[in-house]
Amino acid sequence: MDVFFSDSGLTLLKMIYFQNTYHSFKESVVVVVVHEICVKNFKGFRNIEIKGMAPITLLGGRNCVGKTAVLEALFLFFSRYSPIAFLQQLGFRSMNFQKELSEEIWRHLFYQFDMQKVIEIDIVRDLEGRAIQKEHLELSYIKEHKTQVILADEDIPENQTSNILGPIPAIKLAYRNDESKHEHFAMMRGRNIGMEYKDRLPEEVQSVIFLGTRNTDDDAERLSNIDRLNRKDIVIRTLQIIDERVRDVSVIVENGQGVIYADIGLARKIPVRLMGDGIGRVLSFILRIIELEGGVVFIDEIENGIHYSVLHDFWEKIGSIARAFRCQIIATTHSYECIKALADYSAGMEDSSDDCAYFRLEQRAEGVGGAERFSGNEMSLATRSDMEVR
Repeated sequence: MDVFFSDSGLTLLKMIYFQNTYHSFKESVVVVVVHEICVKNFKGFRNIEIKGMAPITLLGGRNCVGKTAVLEALFLFFSRYSPIAFLQQLGFRSMNFQKELSEEIWRHLFYQFDMQKVIEIDIVRDLEGRAIQKEHLELSYIKEHKTQVILADEDIPENQTSNILGPIPAIKLAYRNDESKHEHFAMMRGRNIGMEYKDRLPEEVQSVIFLGTRNTDDDAERLSNIDRLNRKDIVIRTLQIIDERVRDVSVIVENGQGVIYADIGLARKIPVRLMGDGIGRVLSFILRIIELEGGVVFIDEIENGIHYSVLHDFWEKIGSIARAFRCQIIATTHSYECIKALADYSAGMEDSSDDCAYFRLEQRAEGVGGAERFSGNEMSLATRSDMEVR
């Protein structure tokens, strides 16, 4: 049995994870296209099923139909072995951590806040053309989980530990696919949260990332790594869609931290963060797609900060880069112009019009979500006819 507990305290957890960008904790070793997802008893969903997802999938619909919740369910599925997966779920919604962690970090995940229910997440995915794999994850609350954990204590020397016997509150995570199954527990005590692994972790864990609606400040190292691989020209050409003046981007160290600057033809370079949210978000998109080669990128409100007039060029560039780096993009939007731009991009693809799909989410009954699918061709026909698809 392996037990891992974060022992760095709440302050460090906030500093690292209270952003709007999050990674799963293992690197990708498989390339995946998620085709289907079925979610039960998660947040506002008693049940929702989405079939026919594509390498570029866009989710739309009215407010509060669960667009972001679908992304969060997918992210939770892929980050199920991470000790801080549940803190990340709070961070997505900019919710503050309490001084002492409590069951409330789990309660908001359950439909109608009922922790007696069992959350179920089923997905069907294509493992790089090798096989179609069906996978199932269940999350259930255990009020008194009996275990012995090793938990660092701030009151004793750093190289010592204190043994704390259960029972303690926990979430049981039970995963299975056609070939194997795994069971582990998320536990907490005081300001610490961690995992108890009953089984050996699988070697293949998909790499995913969630991009929220605000920019983050951790892109400098990513740009440096991409520059080292001589791929910075991809970044520059993409940023020129937003601001054609961009000639170059570089990392300059200030007060011990890397800051991304842009050369836009002025006497001095300018920090990218001063150029507006739009160019900052596009920069984050590109850096993460390149970094996450073979992974899945979740983007909430992808159109934020991007003028409608450049959305077609934006999709062309993002789509071509995602294909080159074998990334799946699953994003949400409220924008008709964003949907139309994706439809136009899809219509212009000679070989892979099925690479794009749009889903209009709706609430069909209390807690029951629905998803109306539009293929690339159907998106194009609908938007050319001025059909309301949001």
